[in-house]
Amino acid sequence: MLTVSLSGKKIKSVILSVILISILFMTTFLLFYIREKDKVFLSDKNDVLSFLETLGYDTESISEEEIIIPKIWNETYENYNLLQKEQGFDLHYMRGKTAVKYTAISGDNEITILVSDGVLIGGDVFCYENREQGAIRKTKYEIIFSKR
Repeated sequence: MLTVSLSGKKIKSVILSVILISILFMTTFLLFYIREKDKVFLSDKNDVLSFLETLGYDTESISEEEIIIPKIWNETYENYNLLQKEQGFDLHYMRGKTAVKYTAISGDNEITILVSDGVLIGGDVFCYENREQGAIRKTKYEIIFSKR
């Protein structure tokens, strides 16, 4: 027969360990759940068009291009990522990975949506003033993802 004898200190230590492990597990689960809940899933052009429609954009055309996010960034990419961070995205973790770049036209807006593995990872909006006349680009990035 096996007999186990635990002192008061050992019982407290075991209970404390179980509580700490439970808290760690619950925290990990909640962080994962929160991250998954905020993701926008876009599997193809139709999903992108529907997504843009929910944001109030009536698109005239849309194109799709597979890109590789560079591993080494110049100042332009660093600045672009700062913009993405303001919207709740961070392309730093996507360096060297492939993504699909969707470009849509809606009025004087050129909208870029970046998707990787079916998940929205970034995007921006350029607003053209008098697009037909080749006007200078004026940026309005915050508009597309203001909900984040």
